[in-house]
Amino acid sequence: MPGQRKWPIWWAPFAVMVRPIATVRYTEHARLWQAWLVHAAGIVLWLASLAVSAVVADYWHRANALPYMFEELREIVEEAVGFALTPLGAAMVITWAICIEAATVITAWACMAWTARNERVKDTFARSLKRVWLLTGFNVTAVVAGFIIGEAGDESPSFGVFLAVVFTAITLTLLLRAMAVGRTQRCSRWPASCEGCGYALVGVRMDQACPECGRPVSASLDDDVRPGSAWDRASRGGWLKTTADALLRPTALGQTLRVMTLTKRRNQALAINLALIWLVGPIGMITIMIAGSIIFDGSIDDDLDMFMFAIGGSYGLVYMGLCLAGVLLGGSVVGSLVSYRAGRNLLPAAGQAAVYAAPWFIIGAAGVIVMIIAIMWLVKAGALDFLETSPYLGIVMSVIGFGPPLAIGGVYLWLVGRITWAARFASR
Repeated sequence: MPGQRKWPIWWAPFAVMVRPIATVRYTEHARLWQAWLVHAAGIVLWLASLAVSAVVADYWHRANALPYMFEELREIVEEAVGFALTPLGAAMVITWAICIEAATVITAWACMAWTARNERVKDTFARSLKRVWLLTGFNVTAVVAGFIIGEAGDESPSFGVFLAVVFTAITLTLLLRAMAVGRTQRCSRWPASCEGCGYALVGVRMDQACPECGRPVSASLDDDVRPGSAWDRASRGGWLKTTADALLRPTALGQTLRVMTLTKRRNQALAINLALIWLVGPIGMITIMIAGSIIFDGSIDDDLDMFMFAIGGSYGLVYMGLCLAGVLLGGSVVGSLVSYRAGRNLLPAAGQAAVYAAPWFIIGAAGVIVMIIAIMWLVKAGALDFLETSPYLGIVMSVIGFGPPLAIGGVYLWLVGRITWAARFASR
């Protein structure tokens, strides 16, 4: 864009380690093949980091180990190069390369709704892929660095794994931020359309009506049309109202969303929703423990209470990660399908819809908790004893195990689809 600061692309492999967000912002002019070269350099750095981490973990606690570390590193490099030149080694290298590239393409596709603009869908995918490639070096190095730090500071491998998970969460956060950076502007790729039928209102005056459905043009193009969600407008109780609209009135919410420009408050809404989703873990585990104690023996152990809270916090993190993946994939899947059907890029609307509908995961988890408590009560009452000899026990267990997640995911995708489809005629 005119007037935008630019960095030479060859800075990217080094600058991305220190300023990943700025690197993405100031290398927006880079071509796809240039971003891929940065990505390839990051992969090489990743392989080198793996070799270094293995040697450091082995020699860190030994005295005068520095010369031996360098000698082993040299031997590892020689063995790796020699193995890569064999037919089996070359086949493994090619297989790993294909898997890595497939993973980056899938990641870029999953982040499309997060980085979408008012543009063609293929342009959105190209930007997403380019940003994933630019951040490869930072992402893999940060994760490996977390493992190295953990191994160096603690002899327990689990601590290194824990730090690797923490660094992974940090890199994912930076990736989402990088996807959202950049200037946004209203562009005229699609003509102004009637909100009622989608008729292109080219050459129709504001004081006239739509020739197709008779809806006043002002009702589609006035400044107060599509003001954004209550959360976007920063109105009082905006989060509650937007959440209620997303869950109870998805079409009405979709008719207020703007798709020409992105809103930074979407990021804040996602942070709030993820924090609340995490709370489901500890609160749910405590609730199940108390209910089980009351149903089966009527006593509650305070020590067990705190233990279950800690375990619930871990489950909460896992559930939060799954829900974040659901938000990203939900926005991209629904946005891609609806964009294909509508003939225009609705990924910006799908990205907002995926965030605003995320509290549904909290309701779904609460329903699962209630179901577990009900099953415990039925077991205590003996109402399920007949299943022990029933030939349908496997089917029942499969329904109990897979039914709730499928139902939660299905309803979530339906909500995102309803919100997104209602924005298909947006001109703002």
